[in-house]
Amino acid sequence: MPKLPTGGLSRDSQLLEKDNWGRGEITQKPAWVPKIPTRRAWNLHLKLIFIALLAIIVLALIYVGATRYLPGILDKAGLSQSAQKFGYPVNAGEIDFPSENVKDKFLENMRLAEVERDAGAKYKLFEENYILLKGFYSTNSQQKTRVQLESFREYIKKNYPDKFQASQALYEIPCLDGECPKVTYPDEISAIRDGVTKSSSLDAQVKSAVLKNFDAAAQSAGDAQVNYYLSAFSLLSSVSKQNSSGDVRNLAIKMQDYITKNYPEILIPDDLKL
Repeated sequence: MPKLPTGGLSRDSQLLEKDNWGRGEITQKPAWVPKIPTRRAWNLHLKLIFIALLAIIVLALIYVGATRYLPGILDKAGLSQSAQKFGYPVNAGEIDFPSENVKDKFLENMRLAEVERDAGAKYKLFEENYILLKGFYSTNSQQKTRVQLESFREYIKKNYPDKFQASQALYEIPCLDGECPKVTYPDEISAIRDGVTKSSSLDAQVKSAVLKNFDAAAQSAGDAQVNYYLSAFSLLSSVSKQNSSGDVRNLAIKMQDYITKNYPEILIPDDLKL
């Protein structure tokens, strides 16, 4: 059968070739029909997007960790090149910090001092850490802590001589450990010290505290020395009032007499007087 003429038909209609009345067959796809991705293609696209996002997140976490935490880890391990270049006045690896928080504070002060341009602000950071380290030594009485403390003191003395001269009492370091150089005591203090050592009325902790104060006083001068003697007297006086021990009371009275005789300007608190 002859085909119908197509000249007057629309473009879409021309896509149909009639082979009989009422039935047609598409011989080509219209150019305007969009190409719809298959399910498999969609899955591939989603996987690629997910992998890209995951890579971005991982890189961001690595960057944050490297910039925020890595310098601290390296400093704590003593491996930071900047710390070696800066020349920290102490070796933190030789210090037994009482807690991780205190250790973090100490190292953070050192890092801040490394980049601080103002000399006064830098000194304040060093001074805070020196006071912390001196407190550690008074608590643990370790020889290695004293060595670091002395190194710190020499650093401050060299780089901040004016500050050092203005705070000499702060930078006195009484030797409290068993490796101390031999010290000498005034005769009266030596006798009291022997009495403390032999006393059976004092527990080990109080004995240790009193003897440390005597050792510190022997290596100090001025107000610092007086304060150590007052601390020793305070311990003896408190114990004597608590347990009415005769030998401890006699030691406390001798200590009181020594302070009154050699430091008449010092007023002993009424609650400690015997």
